Amino acid sequence: MKLQLHNTLTRRVEAFSAQDPSRVTMYLCGPTVYNYVHIGNARGPVVFGLLARLLKRIYGATHVVYARNITDVDDKINAAAAELGVPIGVITQRYAKAYAEDMAKLGVDAPDVVPYATQHIDRIITMCERLIADGHAYAAEGHVLFDVSSYAQYGHLSRRSREDMIDGARVEVAPYKKNAADFVLWKPSTPDLPGWDSPWGRGRPGWHIECSAMTAAHLGETIDIHAGGNDLMFPHHENEVAQSTCAHGGKVFARYWVHNGMLTVEGRKMSKSLGNTMQLTTASRSTGRSPRWIRHGARSMAGIRRCATCPLYRRRNLPKYRRRFSKRSPTISTRPRRLPCLRASPTMHAKLQIHKYRKTQKLRSWPQVLSSGCCRSSRSSGSRAATTPAHSTRHRCRPWSTRVRLRNSRRISPRPTACARN
Repeated sequence: MKLQLHNTLTRRVEAFSAQDPSRVTMYLCGPTVYNYVHIGNARGPVVFGLLARLLKRIYGATHVVYARNITDVDDKINAAAAELGVPIGVITQRYAKAYAEDMAKLGVDAPDVVPYATQHIDRIITMCERLIADGHAYAAEGHVLFDVSSYAQYGHLSRRSREDMIDGARVEVAPYKKNAADFVLWKPSTPDLPGWDSPWGRGRPGWHIECSAMTAAHLGETIDIHAGGNDLMFPHHENEVAQSTCAHGGKVFARYWVHNGMLTVEGRKMSKSLGNTMQLTTASRSTGRSPRWIRHGARSMAGIRRCATCPLYRRRNLPKYRRRFSKRSPTISTRPRRLPCLRASPTMHAKLQIHKYRKTQKLRSWPQVLSSGCCRSSRSSGSRAATTPAHSTRHRCRPWSTRVRLRNSRRISPRPTACARN
């Protein structure tokens, strides 16, 4: 079987060939465990878990090593631990366990290796020392920073100019930096923050150096496939290429770079910073669907929200609507061919109310519905209160005086003059 991948490094679809068929290596950037992940975070594990399964089918399960890391030291984790007054280990263990459970519910295969950043501090310090010795990094005010001017190919993966890279950098320009685009490999820690002893004082690693150290420890200095979301292409993956290549004597860090698109909400990326996220448990509970349906059947967040707000979607006897996929964009189209939403059709609203009433009263035919009082005429008594059934406080019928039209242009008959309601 021939496998072809879109290599982000070359921007071309290339035939995949492993450098060692007896040991195919793939690394996926995992989550930062400071809170529950949302369904957008699951797209990478779903996509590349399937790729790892395919590689094991081609090369054999024992010849593929698939690693997905856990970032358990980060400023967001420190903030969450400080807010609750607990060590960072309590936060990371809780949400790493929840993450593994959510991925299992989605049917995502567990990786072969799950490295934690805090378990590789010695390797991180060793890599920083090697970069300083080779002239690719420098120490300043307790920090260790990578000198981007020492690596001529910096920016080749993301294909950004130096001005764009400065604008997209996560940290502000500090006075101790030689270049505005230099990024942190090691930073100092105050007594109230977690830290480890190093030649530059007590501190903690930067975000980018963690993945480079874990990849080299478990997969080697050159790996076959490096995967992740396209939002990580810069600065994270760009910095990984620079520091890993320079630390390993110019060796290629990853032979194939593959990226997945983002789950979108109304055309925007699902992100905690935008406040448009939904957790897996919340999506499953509100839609009444299993996590497997969210993995395979939900086209986008818009579809999940329709299921959460429209009771008609929850009925299992509804037909399955066709789904359209966009060929030009890696994200999936959010527009269905038909929108069966109650708010868009008064006919649907009326039919659902009758359905609920018949189900509650165990009625099977229209004559029983009419004779039961749900749509009883009030002309004889002249009072709505006298004809209001006891169930109307729970099931409010739409007034039949507003004549609704069915899809086949036929009208509901017989039609009384008034409807008992509150």
